[in-house]
Amino acid sequence: MFRYYPLTLLAVIVTATVCLMPIPEPPLGDVPFMDKWTHMVLFGGIASVALFELAMNRGLHTSWRWTFPVLAALYGGLIEVMQAFLTSTRSGDWWDFLADVVGVAVIAPIVYAVLRRFRRGDSTSV
Repeated sequence: MFRYYPLTLLAVIVTATVCLMPIPEPPLGDVPFMDKWTHMVLFGGIASVALFELAMNRGLHTSWRWTFPVLAALYGGLIEVMQAFLTSTRSGDWWDFLADVVGVAVIAPIVYAVLRRFRRGDSTSV
């Protein structure tokens, strides 16, 4: 399965690395809710990359079109638990998890609609 979804795997690894490593004060720390925006983009990005690779490998009319975004949101929860229990410089935050879920819920449907639109003209239409 991983050979068909290498970019998704890379996005998962990069996100875990970014979320679990200690970071200094964020450069845009004065931007309101910058941490939440970052979580939305990271986890919405994972869902988007997974949907893109799904469209390239199988097509979008499979049960995986909903499974990948749900897994991305749950992965956000797992990262928050890992931050709480495996790091001393990070804390698990329910608001961050909510931002992960909102990012997936907002970005994944947009990507899904765009992918359907582009694939509609294809002879192997979804």
